[in-house]
Amino acid sequence: MGEELVGPEIFGDDYLGFYEEMLEERSDSEVELILCLLDLADGAEVLDAPCGHGRIANRLAARGFRVTGLDKSARFIELARSRAAEQGLSVEYVEGDLRELPFDGRFDALVNWFSSFGYFDDDTNRQVLAGFRRALRPGGVLLLEQASRELLLSTLPRHGGPALIMT
Repeated sequence: MGEELVGPEIFGDDYLGFYEEMLEERSDSEVELILCLLDLADGAEVLDAPCGHGRIANRLAARGFRVTGLDKSARFIELARSRAAEQGLSVEYVEGDLRELPFDGRFDALVNWFSSFGYFDDDTNRQVLAGFRRALRPGGVLLLEQASRELLLSTLPRHGGPALIMT
């Protein structure tokens, strides 16, 4: 398997502590954008991969889509399931690795959101894309969101304080 460029520890216990409030604030508008871009038929089957703690998957399910969420983190999958249950939502959550998607021709759309692509070497990233393709039905759509250089530069702290720098 290819080497990960960002280790799983970045998505550990502190991740939600730092990001959850910001993610939740933007989730409703992001789901509106996702739905606008995908233009899905009622009841379409959607894979959210990776799904993290279910913020996108649960909102899509609440809108009437048949949703599966996949994430490598058992903790995030447990949290996503719990939140779906609290809301009375039916979402299939699967603990799994993007490099080995267990689906074949099943989904009308696959959502890869919040710059969740490109964490591996080039060959492994190609493998992930091939898995995305396999998971989609013929005519299915991949929606892959990546932050652009310009967006990242525009959101860096301007006050000279510390900034997150990834190498």
